[in-house]
Amino acid sequence: MPRLRGGRSENSILLDIRSTVLSQTEELEELVSVNATAVEALAKDIETWRVKKSFKVRFGLPLVFDDVKQEINFYALLATLSFGSGWQEGVWSKAPTKGVPTRDSVLNMLISLHMDSKNLDAAGLAEVSLFALSQALDIPLTKEKRLDGGPIRQDVPSDYRWLVDKYYSVLSSLSSDLTSRGFKDLADFILSSRMHGHVRVDESDVNFSASLLVERLVKCFETFQDVANVGQSSVPLHRKAQLVCEDLVARFAAREHRLNFTDMEDLTLGSDAETVTWLRKLSLIEVSPALAKKIDSDKEIEAGSREEAALRVAGVKACMKLAEEINKINPEDTVSNVEVWRYISMQVKDLYFKQVKAKEVRQEANNKFGQDAGEEEEEKIYVIGEGDDKKMFRCKNTQHY
Repeated sequence: MPRLRGGRSENSILLDIRSTVLSQTEELEELVSVNATAVEALAKDIETWRVKKSFKVRFGLPLVFDDVKQEINFYALLATLSFGSGWQEGVWSKAPTKGVPTRDSVLNMLISLHMDSKNLDAAGLAEVSLFALSQALDIPLTKEKRLDGGPIRQDVPSDYRWLVDKYYSVLSSLSSDLTSRGFKDLADFILSSRMHGHVRVDESDVNFSASLLVERLVKCFETFQDVANVGQSSVPLHRKAQLVCEDLVARFAAREHRLNFTDMEDLTLGSDAETVTWLRKLSLIEVSPALAKKIDSDKEIEAGSREEAALRVAGVKACMKLAEEINKINPEDTVSNVEVWRYISMQVKDLYFKQVKAKEVRQEANNKFGQDAGEEEEEKIYVIGEGDDKKMFRCKNTQHY
């Protein structure tokens, strides 16, 4: 089990993220604020052992990897492509709507490429075509549209073509950057401490850390550069770079000493759409009436706007405050921000899959008793709790969450 405390550096990029989030939040509170009373109340109901257990739980996959490095590369890519969360709510009828992204679209895509013997190294990613990616994601590139309501049809971009394009762009950019820097794949980069891999040196005395990895990912790859704009200043969030650390340490610290980081408590996650919506559902964050109306009427949030920054920064701060309150109650067995975020993430997954299972059971019962499929009403799968009127906030022009 990786240690989650100790090893702090005065000039850590992670501490810079933390301090900047806390200092900038006041400018955004007119849009989104943290409800301290609700945070304190929830902290009393959360058991520390459940939080710690959530961090340890990682679901394995029935896949065969050549070695641990190939496995690290797979999960690192999964974290790198972890965006589009605001678009995962879909209509459920007899099955999830075809061509609509789901929670597992990216995971299924990577599994498909891996099982098709596609190398997910820099060279292999460069060979993945847009069409192959579309097939693996099960999201079509085009759809037919009638011209002026007549019999003539033409192909136009599908509803989620933009999302496929973004995944393709990230993989292409990542492949190019890895190649130019002399690294075979993302795992090769992660298990190094250098910015370039053309000349290999002895790294036996390197102090590998979460801070070092996040800093290198952000400096070397555009896809990990995640900064929210607040007026004339900016707030670094770097969510995906931190997500790579969080997942790889939990999965591989016991098998790979270079991932046994001791500064994990400095990670500050919580800026994704799912976490923010869960926090809002439980009133840990409060959104201004105008912004709430915009979100709940399915209007998109503009990328780079103060609204987007306010939502994401509040999510991170609320996770910090929740960890602080839990630790006040139980100072002998403290938890970190990253553990609290993981606990929330598991709560979201549990809420979602309970709905899916319930709908599958109802569907099976309907089939058993011969209910006419035509009478079956479409049901909505809500990522954050069934029937909730607090919806996910959505932003197309981002590859960060």
